Amino acid sequence: MCAVNRGRRPVVDEEVSHLLGLGRELRAIRAEAGLTLVAVSRLATITAGHLGALERGRRRTRRSTLERIVAVLVPDELDREATVARLVEAAGPALAPESDFTERVARRRARRERQDRSAAIETADATAAMLRRSLASLEGDARQRREAMVASIERMAANLRAESTELPAVADRVRPTRRQRRAVERAATMGTHPDPEPSSGRARPEPTPDVAAKVPPAVVARIRTTGLDPIQRAAFERQVWSDGPNRDVCAYLVALDDERLAS
Repeated sequence: MCAVNRGRRPVVDEEVSHLLGLGRELRAIRAEAGLTLVAVSRLATITAGHLGALERGRRRTRRSTLERIVAVLVPDELDREATVARLVEAAGPALAPESDFTERVARRRARRERQDRSAAIETADATAAMLRRSLASLEGDARQRREAMVASIERMAANLRAESTELPAVADRVRPTRRQRRAVERAATMGTHPDPEPSSGRARPEPTPDVAAKVPPAVVARIRTTGLDPIQRAAFERQVWSDGPNRDVCAYLVALDDERLAS
């Protein structure tokens, strides 16, 4: 017997010719495919040294290894089966028997793949749960902001409605002239209100009965409580004596102030 390689079982003399024929066949198929030895070894998941030893006829191999190499070199499945059969025939008695080591490796690889798949599923489930919690938190924050905004708008509307009932009417829009302010200031030093028409001799006009509906209740309540200041009263009396467009309203306000002073 002549040992040719460092395999588990030495190659005997009767197997050398078969291995050399197998190597020539492999080299011819690889050359026809136009692939390098390194490229084929990577695609077939074997080492380049292993493939090189096979092409030189210095190493025994199994049918499963030949099938992996042919799957890389021959794209057509029908031609692939015929090529594997031809290589097996060329190997003859030098073809190594299949080992349960390959099956053990395959089972180990399948078990590892299942474990990796289970870990990936658990990671995906945890990520999905985290995203759902984040989305729920974001929706809660958005709902709180929306409720706060609605509450703020409602408070603003309530404040506007409250202020609209207290908006100044004619009493706050009428502003006395400079001469009227000076007259009021002089009258204040004497403790009396000036008479806009002191020499006319006619009575002050009275307000019409329906004028009360034209004056906001808030203005009436304020005059009955605090009264008119001297400048406003002088301006209203000027409007009453001048027969202006707001004469009835001004007369009604002055009458309310007189009622307060009399009480």
